[in-house]
Amino acid sequence: MPDDSADTHDAASGSAAHGVSPEERCETERYWSADRLAPWTVNANGGSGELPRVEDPLAGEHGDVALADGPLRNERAQRMSSYAVVSDTALRVYFMGGSCEAYRIETEEDAAQVRLRLVSGVADGSEVDGGGGCAAVASYASALVTLHGPIGGRPVIDAAAE
Repeated sequence: MPDDSADTHDAASGSAAHGVSPEERCETERYWSADRLAPWTVNANGGSGELPRVEDPLAGEHGDVALADGPLRNERAQRMSSYAVVSDTALRVYFMGGSCEAYRIETEEDAAQVRLRLVSGVADGSEVDGGGGCAAVASYASALVTLHGPIGGRPVIDAAAE
């Protein structure tokens, strides 16, 4: 099947557009159906910190950002948008990411809730760390979080929103 999608850029006006192929349109309509939240919907939890749970039929198939194992430079807490359950002990969290950022997730669990803190910063040895340039491009991102116990009915709290 031919790929009918096309990217265009008008240098004079600086505008860009992406033409959507029929295949992309079909996938978009299935994925963003009216009866579910899109995974990257802005988190409007009224300051409670509780992340909305979304039903993502593709939750097990996303290409996730690689998470850092240790501390980052210039660390800051970053808000997440939502989460989906991948399995009893695995969650996929959704957030707006950046091409210049590295991420790690701190997890705290007890019988009543799961608290997640998404931390962004600069990783040692990265292009940004070496003084190289980086185009600050925002993108939809996700990361897989492994829990120590089953999620059950526990709410998931975004510690950056508290």
